[in-house]
Amino acid sequence: MKFLFTALLVMMTIFTSFCSGLNKPDNILYSDLTGNVWVETDGNAMYDGEDGPNNVMIFLRDEATSQIVDTAITVNGVYSFPSVLPGTYFLNIPASEFTIGNPLNGMESCPGANDADDMIDDDDNGTAIGIIGVRTSSFTLTDADLGSNVIIDYIDFCFSMGCEQPNPYASISCSDISSTQIICDLQVLNGICSTMPENISSGTQPLNLCGEEDNEPDNISWIGFVAPEGNYQIHITTNNCISNPLGASGIQVGVYTDCTFEEQVYCSPDCITGTISIASTLFTPGDEYYLFIDGCNGNVCEYTIDISGSPFPLNVDPGKLCIINNGAIVCDSTGYCIGQDATFVASDIDFDGDYIWAVKTLSGGPFPGDTTLQTNTSDLNVTFPATGEYEVCIKSVSNSCDTWTGRECQKITITSFIDVTEDETFTDQLVCNEVSEFDVNQLNTEDPNGDGIFGWQSSFASFTVGLNQGIVYTPQCSYTQSFDLDVYPEPTPVNVTNSICGNELPLTIGNLTLTAEDFVNNQFTQDDIVIEGGAANGCDSIVNLTVEQLVINNGMISTDPCTENGFVAEFDFDVSTSTSLVYFSYDWRDPNGSPVPDVFNPFDKKDISIPNDGVEGIYTLTVTIDKNGASCIYVYSFEVLLNEFTPSTPILTGETEVCNGDLETYTATNGTTLPYIWIIPDGAIVTFTGAVDDNATIDWSNSNGGLLGVYSENNCGFSDTVYLNIEVEETPPVSFSISQDTACTDGSIVVNFEESQAGIDNYNWDFAGANIISSGNTQGPGPHQIQWDSEGSKTISLIVDADNGCPSEAFTRTITVFEPVETPVITCSSTYNDILFTWNTDSEISDYMVDVLTGQGGTITAPGQFVVEGLPPSTEVQIVLNAFPFNTFCDEVVSASLTCITNDCPSASIDVIPSETSVCNEPGVDLITFAANVDSPLSGTGTYSGPGIINANGVFDASVAGPGDHVITYTYQTPEGCAYQEVVVIEVNDVPTADFDTNGDEYCITESVNLTYTGTSAENYLWTFDGSGNNQIANPNVVYSTPGVKFISLVVDNNGCTSDEITKTIVIDDELSPIDVECTSAENAVILTWNPVENAESYVVSVAGGIEVSVFTTTYTVDGLNPGQTIKVDVTAVSDNACPSVETTIFCQSLSTATYDYDDKFTLLHPNPTMDRLYLDEKLSGSKYEIINTVGQSVLTGYYKNEIDVHLLNDGLYMIRIQYEDDFYISKFQKN
Repeated sequence: MKFLFTALLVMMTIFTSFCSGLNKPDNILYSDLTGNVWVETDGNAMYDGEDGPNNVMIFLRDEATSQIVDTAITVNGVYSFPSVLPGTYFLNIPASEFTIGNPLNGMESCPGANDADDMIDDDDNGTAIGIIGVRTSSFTLTDADLGSNVIIDYIDFCFSMGCEQPNPYASISCSDISSTQIICDLQVLNGICSTMPENISSGTQPLNLCGEEDNEPDNISWIGFVAPEGNYQIHITTNNCISNPLGASGIQVGVYTDCTFEEQVYCSPDCITGTISIASTLFTPGDEYYLFIDGCNGNVCEYTIDISGSPFPLNVDPGKLCIINNGAIVCDSTGYCIGQDATFVASDIDFDGDYIWAVKTLSGGPFPGDTTLQTNTSDLNVTFPATGEYEVCIKSVSNSCDTWTGRECQKITITSFIDVTEDETFTDQLVCNEVSEFDVNQLNTEDPNGDGIFGWQSSFASFTVGLNQGIVYTPQCSYTQSFDLDVYPEPTPVNVTNSICGNELPLTIGNLTLTAEDFVNNQFTQDDIVIEGGAANGCDSIVNLTVEQLVINNGMISTDPCTENGFVAEFDFDVSTSTSLVYFSYDWRDPNGSPVPDVFNPFDKKDISIPNDGVEGIYTLTVTIDKNGASCIYVYSFEVLLNEFTPSTPILTGETEVCNGDLETYTATNGTTLPYIWIIPDGAIVTFTGAVDDNATIDWSNSNGGLLGVYSENNCGFSDTVYLNIEVEETPPVSFSISQDTACTDGSIVVNFEESQAGIDNYNWDFAGANIISSGNTQGPGPHQIQWDSEGSKTISLIVDADNGCPSEAFTRTITVFEPVETPVITCSSTYNDILFTWNTDSEISDYMVDVLTGQGGTITAPGQFVVEGLPPSTEVQIVLNAFPFNTFCDEVVSASLTCITNDCPSASIDVIPSETSVCNEPGVDLITFAANVDSPLSGTGTYSGPGIINANGVFDASVAGPGDHVITYTYQTPEGCAYQEVVVIEVNDVPTADFDTNGDEYCITESVNLTYTGTSAENYLWTFDGSGNNQIANPNVVYSTPGVKFISLVVDNNGCTSDEITKTIVIDDELSPIDVECTSAENAVILTWNPVENAESYVVSVAGGIEVSVFTTTYTVDGLNPGQTIKVDVTAVSDNACPSVETTIFCQSLSTATYDYDDKFTLLHPNPTMDRLYLDEKLSGSKYEIINTVGQSVLTGYYKNEIDVHLLNDGLYMIRIQYEDDFYISKFQKN
């Protein structure tokens, strides 16, 4: 085909947009939309004055097309859409608003107090919808009222921080934080709630957190920021930590200056659950810092970051440029000497960043170096080697967040004509070798150059041993000061020995403090002790020190027993742990302060003798220890009372109130070794025992008592006599009565005291093991009712205690106790029909009688046996047995009772086996018979009963029973009266009826035939399809591969019963073949031709989507076209059967005024059809092309170079338009 276009028909779709407030028609009601976007803080999901974010973008979208109609930006959380036309809309906050750097970053839509689409004011109406962000439900604005704009103010959006998400500002590796991720405004972190990462940390990390070994990062997060100015704190609070059971819970937090981790400004080494606060005083405003948050042992926590206080933006304006001159900042122009370093500094800022400087020569010079300089601090050091006037400027200041540009300048004059002050050399100086800093004030008395300024003026202050030099800057030029610094020689250790007293500890010597624990055997020794400032030159001295403690350990004064001439006082102490006694001196003094002469042993000063008639009172001994110039005094005292040296008064113990006949022992004690002397009352018989007769045992049977005394005697005299007054008391009389002298073990007797109860305190009864049944007071006089559990002779005894403490003699009585005969014990044994009662006979019983309480008869068949016979199974019999004893003292008759039951029927198992359990209800079905297997210990006979049983021996007829489940009962009966039953169910089923619906009589071959089963209930389905296999489901879908009349048959079964076969027919039509349309260009027309389509009854042609024209031939002409006009033509072959019509579309072009046969010059495109590539004639290289689909949409454009890649296009027919020079070519191709 040949196509040449000189004109291009362009189809355009015109879209209209709404312009608010412009030329508003008077007959339309507009609406003003307004509402709130807020961040929820009190948890009620309702707007009640919370703050709202600024700059949130909200779209007003058309509900039908989702096109954006208008856009609003929030101010303090409030949005507004004025003058909105009637229509159906929804509001949308796009997903971009939730990304980093945007106002809703880190937030999520609130659940809302009510449904999101309820349109209730002040609650949340937003719903998160995937990638489109948050949207409201649709709402409709009407024009029912033309009075004024309607205000809609109930559509609101609520957001809250989403703690479940990772922190959008955080990185898992410090080095991953780029310059664009550095946080410049700390307030963006305020309120951020996030969850820590779960993965183990990777990337650039510190080796050990907080400088602690084995404290490696676990699941760390990093946040980079530039410190603002102001007073503020960063608070990090944890919540909902998922703990690792292997270690501590919580988080660690720290801050580094960079990702080399060389400088750490803060770290919390402990694992914290709660809040960690970091103060701004740790930061330098303007510097970068890297904050980490790490879970201890991999803990995963939610955490919130809060910023308190007043951080404010960093000032990056350098202020006035000044010069540091001799330690002072000079902000005016000044003069310097040639070669002298000049330091320029920005007066208002001091942080690490990027500083750009410029040096300009105003006169002289020129400055030989780079005139544009860069530093990372706010100062610049410049050396000017030539005289002249220069200007130094700072041009820009920047860090990761802020930038200042401008010019702040300072002028400086460099000259060689300023008077130079002479250098100064001070005298040599000495320091102690321990002193690390030299006191430069020691030079304040010297003025080496005679300029009238004394002392060290240079700012240099890092003095060391050797030559020290410093430069002094003056308004003129600088000069040098210097001096040599040396150290004193090392001191020689001095040996020092010293003695101290015990009360002088603790003792401080130099930098050493001694306590009692430092001494071994009262001595302390240590070498090389430093005494600060102890040397004559003021330096430290060194001593080898020995210190001895002068002590007396365990010192005490003891006195010896009295002698004829007096007594001895002697001083004793622990010689082995005390100071040697050769350094001791003794001074004994009496109570008057006079020396006590030592007449006992003049050569031993440790003891003295005090005469018996000496002075009474406090004596003292002063012991003085003198050694190594130390004198230690220890004073001991003791009291002398001469009467203390006579024997001590004895202590006499023993009973003073005794009873006539008692034997009592009395004891004298006072620690003496002297014999005791006793004074015994008349009639008492005494026996002495003990080494010094200190025990006296006295029999008071023949004495009325009196004073019992004792004393002792030594060389100094007699002790005092001590006495006990002994009173001897009489014993009381005793007797009692008994109610009887014989009793039974199940009976009792009464016992009662018979003497006067006056003067009696206690009654001590012995009832020979009897049980006391009743008594007012078991220890009282009685009467007492008592009973014994065993037979035999029982002796009762009584002793009474008088109120004088004396007991009586024992009084006794004897009782004989009999045992009653035992109640007989009955047992029984049963069979199914008999019961045998038995009991043990007793020789004490004269006769037995049996009563049957349940009415049956029985017989005593032997001694101790009673039989009841002829009973049914499970029958109860109760008897009473009466026993009559020979000895009726305790009982006349003894009775016992027992109830027994005959045996129950034994268990038996029955298995009933039918010949069939399920049959169909149809003529000719066989009868069902039964077999019963009985496992029973009893013999018996069985019978069958139930619906359909025509013989009790087990014959079932289904036609008699009819359809349904029928219960058949088998009964087994024994002569013993036992009956057993078992049941079996026989199922009688109806025969099913098959039927189905074809849901139509005629189908296209491309359609699926849907069959519907309509017969009675069935379990299995067997379909047979003419030429198309079979199927076994209830409602199959069948697809045929060939047209024609088809037979469908069905047989079903249910519960084993099979239906009759049913068959139905349908017709399958063949589908229409494709229609292939070609068009021939003519002048002002195109001629369409196509192939005849089988089963088509007619054809329909539509040009450019216009009127459809029915034709019954295979050709059609479209005329009335413009030259070179392209048209779209749809041709449809109309089906005459159940198959659908077929349609195709083609683009045709009428002849233009000029013709050009490109086939004569080149082939336009190949291959056609194509899979992925199109190739044009090489002459078309560089030509613009456009590919259009069948609905007129442009899907691909470009300029041809070697090939056109069409692999992304969908399969189908396309048109390609090519502009070659001034002509256009068009062709179609197929993409497969």
